[in-house]
Amino acid sequence: MTDSTGAIVPGAQITAVNVANNQTMEVTTNEEGLYQVPSLQPGNYQLKVSAPGFSTVLRENVTLRVEDRLRLDVTLETGGVSATVSVTGIPLIESETPSLGQVISERAIRDLPIRGRNVFDLVGLSPGVQVNPRSIGQVASTGDNSAPLFVLSDISINGGRTRTNEFLLDGVTLVLPENNNYALSPTPDGTQEFKVITNSYGPQFGRSGGGVVNVITKSGDNDFHGTAYELFRNDRLRANNYFANARGQKRGLYRFNLFGGTLGGPIKRDRTFFFAEYQGHRESSEAGGQVLTVPTGALRAGDFRGLLNAQGQPVIIYDPFTTRPNPSGSGSVRSQISCNGVPNVICPNRFDPVAAKLLSFLPLPNRPGEGPAQINNFTYIPLSIITSNQWSGRIDHRFSEKHNIFVRATRNTGFSHTSGPFNSIADNVLGDTVSRAFNAVVNDTYTFNPNRLLNLRYGFTRRFEGRTPLSAGQVDLLSLGFPARVASAAQEQLFPRIDIAGFASLGAGGDRIHRGNDIHAIVADVTEIRGRHTFNFGGDFRLYNQTPFQAGGNPSGAYSFGANFTQGPNPLASSLVAGSGLASFLLGYGGGNIISTPALAIRNYYYAFYANDDIKFRKLTLNIGLRYDYEQPRTERYDRFATFDFDAPFPIQVPGLSGLRGILTHPGQNDEPRGNFDGAHGNFGPRLGLAYRLNDKTSLRAGYGVFYLQRIGATSPGTFGVSGYELNTPYISSLDGITPLNPISNPFPNGLLEPITSEVGRLQLGQSIAITDRNSKTNSYTQHWNASVQRELPGRFIVEGAYAGNKGTRLPVGLQFNQLDPKYQSLGADLNTQVTNPFFGLVQTGVLANRTVARGQLLRPFPQYNGVSTFQQMAASSIYHSFTIRSEKRFSQGINLLLAYTGSKLIDNSSGRVFGVTQFNPPVQNAYDLSAERSLSEADVARRLVFSHTLELPIGRGRALFGNSSGFVDKLIGGWSLSGIATIHSGYPLALTSNGNSGVFGGVLRPNSIGRSAGLTGPVESRLTKFFDTSAFTIPAPFTFGNTSRTLPDVRGPGRRNYDLTLSKTFPIKEPVSLLFRAEAFNLTNTPYFFNPGTNLGAANFGVISAASGERQVQFTLKLLF
Repeated sequence: MTDSTGAIVPGAQITAVNVANNQTMEVTTNEEGLYQVPSLQPGNYQLKVSAPGFSTVLRENVTLRVEDRLRLDVTLETGGVSATVSVTGIPLIESETPSLGQVISERAIRDLPIRGRNVFDLVGLSPGVQVNPRSIGQVASTGDNSAPLFVLSDISINGGRTRTNEFLLDGVTLVLPENNNYALSPTPDGTQEFKVITNSYGPQFGRSGGGVVNVITKSGDNDFHGTAYELFRNDRLRANNYFANARGQKRGLYRFNLFGGTLGGPIKRDRTFFFAEYQGHRESSEAGGQVLTVPTGALRAGDFRGLLNAQGQPVIIYDPFTTRPNPSGSGSVRSQISCNGVPNVICPNRFDPVAAKLLSFLPLPNRPGEGPAQINNFTYIPLSIITSNQWSGRIDHRFSEKHNIFVRATRNTGFSHTSGPFNSIADNVLGDTVSRAFNAVVNDTYTFNPNRLLNLRYGFTRRFEGRTPLSAGQVDLLSLGFPARVASAAQEQLFPRIDIAGFASLGAGGDRIHRGNDIHAIVADVTEIRGRHTFNFGGDFRLYNQTPFQAGGNPSGAYSFGANFTQGPNPLASSLVAGSGLASFLLGYGGGNIISTPALAIRNYYYAFYANDDIKFRKLTLNIGLRYDYEQPRTERYDRFATFDFDAPFPIQVPGLSGLRGILTHPGQNDEPRGNFDGAHGNFGPRLGLAYRLNDKTSLRAGYGVFYLQRIGATSPGTFGVSGYELNTPYISSLDGITPLNPISNPFPNGLLEPITSEVGRLQLGQSIAITDRNSKTNSYTQHWNASVQRELPGRFIVEGAYAGNKGTRLPVGLQFNQLDPKYQSLGADLNTQVTNPFFGLVQTGVLANRTVARGQLLRPFPQYNGVSTFQQMAASSIYHSFTIRSEKRFSQGINLLLAYTGSKLIDNSSGRVFGVTQFNPPVQNAYDLSAERSLSEADVARRLVFSHTLELPIGRGRALFGNSSGFVDKLIGGWSLSGIATIHSGYPLALTSNGNSGVFGGVLRPNSIGRSAGLTGPVESRLTKFFDTSAFTIPAPFTFGNTSRTLPDVRGPGRRNYDLTLSKTFPIKEPVSLLFRAEAFNLTNTPYFFNPGTNLGAANFGVISAASGERQVQFTLKLLF
């Protein structure tokens, strides 16, 4: 605050008035002429400045947005008491904080096309943000199986991993502990605005490795306002799926109705206000173009003479029972199978009886197959039914000018059903899902004096999800031919999961669910202003409760059948011209397990403390802050966790194996701490920033910070590490991987695992165990840094160029700790030689339950276990660099524009949860060398451009065109506007895997590259059957790793081009009532978004794109406003 000579003016009084509800806050300038009006709600304000001897300054139209820190310098003129100077508008440049981000305004939320009315779809308008392509356009219903919230939450912000972001609703977290996804989404009509903060945010934000999305809900004011609306789509307004159209399939049924209303206003003017809303969603659809591959009549009869691979080459089936030592060298050989002298035919009397029974649930083809391999020979139209309801209510009350409070509660319920391809209990579909979500907030602000303010927030969030399996109560395992011991031991009688390589699956992979999440959150924040310094300090305290019950697999058994039992002549060498998963299935030899899962009760605390000092100079603001984060280890009510001590001596003496180390331990027992990991106490995160105002139109900003990530949660108990409580009995069909032992008709001859009853049982000797590493004491963290320049141009344009970096350290990665050391690969086939099993008699079931065992098993780091795996070892890293350009014209003269361009590169050695459409971060090939995994991230997008606009057409009375129109004509041609979002981005790098037994006892094999680029040119439509050069890769020889990098540096999946457009018009009825009409076209140009091609070498769909989404949809809306 200065006078006309530039001298500071202490003691001036500033009054900020919220125009909507007439609430005020008064402060005074300090001895240095500085002032701050803290903790204002977003909205339109009037600022009144007065001081003795000076004219009063009245500043109108001061728009405060969420997380804004506006710098409003005021110059007072000498004058009388009655003199008033009016000023309109605010500066647009940001000159107080270093953070990068984008405010999504109420107008943008109201005007822009949002296909599923999920406001979080609009976070992609910000530079540096990537949104899961599968989630765009889905309604954020917690009961929607087609787009569960953990998919909708797949958002990567400035190089951070998906699901490592913080979502805040009215200042309190929405992020659930199970999958780090948000619990529910506010509706567009209930959202005031939100901000996406993408880099270097202050210490008041934490528990995030990416960005922060901060949403503010609407409140009532001194006038009554409301809406009532209906949105409608159907199959006539929806284009056909690209592949359905190509196959001559008609569009299926589609009905979409979304309806609701809002009402807000005063309970007592200037003091108490309310806002209430409801939204309902009803949707039913038939998804055309769905195809599967089922066995032909010949194949079902065991006749493989006509079987060809994708290249048109005949596939030879070898007989696993002819496996014998190679008379011409090392290893083994097999002979081609035959039936009564006819080669490549399996006699029906050799079919496994259970396999023959299960095969009857797969129908015959109903359409011609595609390509030489005759894939996609069965088509179906699944019916999906989705309903949801959401209610919300908010009350704001002002006790006094110093004391304000608001309370809000939001509830969502959902239901989802999807039919299967075969209309039978054997369908591979999820069962009916129901859900309930609830979020409530109490926000209390008290101003002690103009320089000290306290804000207290309490939030409670709960989400429940339940699912009933499709085949529940309809299956008898005995009738399918399984032994009585399997039927009686199954946790629940369901149709078993059957996966046959190259063919449709039977049975559901995801089964009964009954899981809940609770969050209690308390945030306390104090603002203290002293001279040039504005201090903020406070704490963030959270209690997380989880009751996750979801089977890690099918409780009636999950069985898979690959080509390994019928490949040859070398049974260890995978080949594109030998072996079939269906042939292995008919003979009854594969792999798998049966699981019994406990219902856990998990709890943990999180707390953080922070302090920040904003130091203001004339043109410079320094931001100095520090945050301390601590996340308590999770505990289970009945201590049913399992961890692993890698260095502890194995307590049982095993003949011939001295010095064994590594044991399963159980937190809360035998003096073990109850947590499933040791907490990290050194999580100090500094935050530094500066903002320099070159002039009223230009600012320079830079920032740096350290941010600690959330501990990864899970929906399935097994991923927490519950070995011994989750009983996972493996189906061992061979001891050496080539010689058949136990068929599927007798998968567990030694019985199934039973609950822990002895020390040996407690150790889970011989089993595959999923653990958490108790010694992993460090939290994952990221370092953010940025530098930007911002300039205001004529016409209320803001242009910003920014560089942003993000370095991830100790990020979670899934590892198999019991992988064979690569130094033993030179032993070759000798690794599979059967030797005396020193564990025989100690183990009930599994690979160590027999008298002999493969030599390679005894050479593993922990030979007493089959597998020792974790999905969150803190060992991965990432580095991200980006350059962004952001140009924004805030709404004026009927125009609102926003352009965001991002050019970036993300490199890592594990990509975590990736939102690539058909690929999911493949596990590590060589756990002994994570540096070999370093490559372009599967989440890397090299270029992304998003342009959004709102344009009020200059047609009608008082406008540039037809400005003299009569009242009737003006009602027809005036008041139209166009709003749209155009998105263009490059594809994601492809990650290839390879079929074959590499003989390394763990790890996932990658192919070999023959040394040339696999990239092909031309439109995607011309490369659907060969998107990249598949001949550039070969299957690695046995006992070797593939040499292809984790992701291909020169081949990316299809990119995306999309333009959504809204045409709208408001028809005045009678002031203040009007009717809004909207016609929206999502993907106006009907440009298909092709999914990634098949990436598994050896599969029939390798390099083939067979799915697409994003077909154009037209939606009509009527909304009554009053």
